[in-house]
Amino acid sequence: MEDRSPTTAAPAALANNPSQKEKRNFARKKELVTLPLAVKDILLRCKYYKLWAFIVGPLFPERTVGCFIEGTITYTLSKTINDLVTSYILDINPRAFCGEDCKAKASSSVFFTYALCTLPVAALVKRIAASKRLSHVPSIDTVAPMVGMVVGWGAGDAFTQLLVELKAEYSATLCSEPLYDGAPPNCSSFNFAYAAALTLVSALAIALVQPLTKSIECGSSAVIDSLEDWLKSVWQLVSKGFATAVMIVWNTTLS
Repeated sequence: MEDRSPTTAAPAALANNPSQKEKRNFARKKELVTLPLAVKDILLRCKYYKLWAFIVGPLFPERTVGCFIEGTITYTLSKTINDLVTSYILDINPRAFCGEDCKAKASSSVFFTYALCTLPVAALVKRIAASKRLSHVPSIDTVAPMVGMVVGWGAGDAFTQLLVELKAEYSATLCSEPLYDGAPPNCSSFNFAYAAALTLVSALAIALVQPLTKSIECGSSAVIDSLEDWLKSVWQLVSKGFATAVMIVWNTTLS
């Protein structure tokens, strides 16, 4: 007959209940196991990888090539859209191959205004592209990062033009002597300081708006829910715009 006395049941219960230390160790092992799965899931979201796996699969990892191609297409199309709007519609950027008829680039305040105006429009486009009615459209999810980069190009042009204006206004203070006769003032140190400061400010701004990109609660009606989704898209585009602006300013600084 089996002994069910408390003296024998207690050790069995302790054996079946792991200690807190064992639970922490198990959690760490689980994180290590799920991390590659999370990375794999991100890579699987990239488009075009099946086509490129067939073409260059023997040479390169298919999902890595797909991510690279998708990022390149997003970068190119967003830059093209920004150039068309700013150069040929709003006329605030010089047109390509304009020769002697080139207009001067607009001031940084104009570009800041343009970047702010693109936010609500881009958020609306992002919201429409995320609707279930368009989920069957191939690569419709690439619209979100593309409109985010369009906002970023506007912000990047604004911060770049502000850098040009600061150097033109305070070159004697911000820049050192030219490296050789006939050369412009040497502003390399100020360029790097400006880019570094923008990076820090952008990182702080992205961290501050991060909670707003995930959850905004203003009510429970259908109209309020749509407004909440639109506001979340606006803050997501603000974060993307800062990141893209930093990229553009660093590219200008290093080139």
